[in-house]
Amino acid sequence: MNDIVEFTRSGALLVARPERETLVVTGPERGRWLNGLVTCDVTQVAAGQGVHGLVLSKVGKIQTDVEVVTTGDSLLVSVASGTARALCEALGRMLVMEDAELVDGSADWSWMALHGGRALELAALLAEGVPGARFGSVDWTGLGGVALAVPRSALAETAALARRVAWARVAQPMDWEVLRLECGYAEFGVDYGSAETPHDASLERRAVAWNKGCYLGQEVVCKQEARGKPRWRLEPLSIETHDPPPRGSPVRAPGSGETVGEVTSSAPSVTESRVVAMARLKSSFGTESTTLDVLGCTAQVARLDRGR
Repeated sequence: MNDIVEFTRSGALLVARPERETLVVTGPERGRWLNGLVTCDVTQVAAGQGVHGLVLSKVGKIQTDVEVVTTGDSLLVSVASGTARALCEALGRMLVMEDAELVDGSADWSWMALHGGRALELAALLAEGVPGARFGSVDWTGLGGVALAVPRSALAETAALARRVAWARVAQPMDWEVLRLECGYAEFGVDYGSAETPHDASLERRAVAWNKGCYLGQEVVCKQEARGKPRWRLEPLSIETHDPPPRGSPVRAPGSGETVGEVTSSAPSVTESRVVAMARLKSSFGTESTTLDVLGCTAQVARLDRGR
């Protein structure tokens, strides 16, 4: 298998995300209002600069992950598939005195993620060639990245432009799965969902701005931070096997055979005879290099320093 990590580190990988939906926030107070509803700091959003974060419920449960970029007179918010309508209704009820407006723009916008050392360079090239495209730097993997919003009608055109760039690559079906798992990046709707808090999903350092003002669900996040480790955590695993274990495969402690977690996603590694995976583990077994067992194969917690 080609080393997608090495390619991405020195080039740019385009991952189409047509399933992502879009909220559009307009009005003079759009930034201040949205900043009180997401875990990231929306004040950091400017031309060419985006942010990655979460929308939480009042009790701190994750409703969706988000990326936010600007068009200049509006904020475009990427949200998970199937969530835009409900979020419009729920967040819209929190518009009281603010001079802002929230609409579902999913029919008009589509999303792509660019990963790698030259992601920003590729984003600028694509935005120049695709009228209406907007982008902002968002680093999901630690290798560099950009969230790119394009008119939904321009998806094919955007991919075609990327294919003409020698140091860029349009992702094949498994490319993103391998890359994200090699980099220890968990995906909403796959590895975690609306039953988890940011700490449960190991996102409290990746997707939460600790130096911003109040936001929806903040009290729960702060309490969990003060109390220490939650009972469960998402952690990356390295498994000594050729065959990726199915989602839900039990993770056991060697020797005792105690079930201490389950696999949430897996893929072949760029390294031979190894599989990379994400697993939901009891916190006491989430220490780096802890040896575990997955379907009779040796596994190790392989935590990477990606802003965790």
